[in-house]
Amino acid sequence: MNNIDNINKKYIDETVGITGAEPFTAALGLFRTQVSEYIASCRTYFRKGEYEEAGRELHKIKGAASSIGLSRLAVKAKEMELSLLEKRENYPFDPEIAAFNELVVQDEATLGQYLKSFPE
Repeated sequence: MNNIDNINKKYIDETVGITGAEPFTAALGLFRTQVSEYIASCRTYFRKGEYEEAGRELHKIKGAASSIGLSRLAVKAKEMELSLLEKRENYPFDPEIAAFNELVVQDEATLGQYLKSFPE
């Protein structure tokens, strides 16, 4: 279920045009590691009632997603950040994170496939 509209093709095309696909592919691997760490930290902060810190972790995810052209994930992470800071202890953390993780899997796959379309 790869939807090419969930990634920022213009940004990716321009960046890959400068750097080649290899660094971008490496950045995608780093993103996978980072997003897992940020989500784990966010979960820990949320459970401790440290909502501003949890929000900062979501903000980091937004930035990391933006930096590699995962525009849908960046928008969703920002929405989650604002909602968490507004609702605080009433924020439905577990279902939101589960749904977000599904988007991460989908959009990483889309980006991975798109990067394969570039010449080596």
